[in-house]
Amino acid sequence: MTHSFWCEKCQKDFDSGAYKTGNRYGEWFVAKCPKGHKNIRYITERHLDPYFRKSEKLRKQRIFYRKDLLQPGQAGYDVAYPEMKKQFDKQTEADEKETKQTEKYYGTLYKEAGMDKTQRDAIKAAEKVENGTH
Repeated sequence: MTHSFWCEKCQKDFDSGAYKTGNRYGEWFVAKCPKGHKNIRYITERHLDPYFRKSEKLRKQRIFYRKDLLQPGQAGYDVAYPEMKKQFDKQTEADEKETKQTEKYYGTLYKEAGMDKTQRDAIKAAEKVENGTH
C-alpha cells in the first residue's frame, strides 16, 4: 500500500510504499524518499504529523475542494453559488413570513380568550404542537 509523505530535506511530496512500526507510545509509517531520506507519518498521533502542515500536494487539494465545503452564510458562498443563495434567501423569507403570521394568529387567539385560563392553556398547547416544541 502506498502513502503520501513530505520530505523535510528535499522539501517535496512523494508517494511510496511504507512499512508500519511503533512502540508502546504510538505507531507510524516509515518510507524513504527518492533521494534516500527517511520520513515518517504518524498513525496514532495524527495531530503531530508534519505532513498535514507542510505538504504542497495537500495544500493544493484543500484549495481545489474549498468551494465544495462552503456552507450558506460563509464568506464566498454568495459568489460561488448565486442560484442556491437566491433559493436560500427565498426560503428564509417565506419561513419568516409564516412565523410572523403564526405569531399574529396566536396573538389574536390570546386576546379573544381574555382571562379564560383554560382557553389560554389550550392555545399554548396547540402552539407548542405546531412549532414542534412539545
